[in-house]
Amino acid sequence: MTWKRRTGLPVAREDVTTLSPYVTSHIKRFGGYIIDAEPVPEAVDPSLPI
Repeated sequence: MTWKRRTGLPVAREDVTTLSPYVTSHIKRFGGYIIDAEPVPEAVDPSLPI
């Protein structure tokens, strides 16, 4: 809405009702994870009971 106000365009009530209070910029929504794909897991013993 800031760009509308800066350029002189009117801001309608309907425009404001579509805004969300949820911050979506400059955040890591799911955190910062480091994935190490180098280690190879041990083989699964097929004779193990399920």
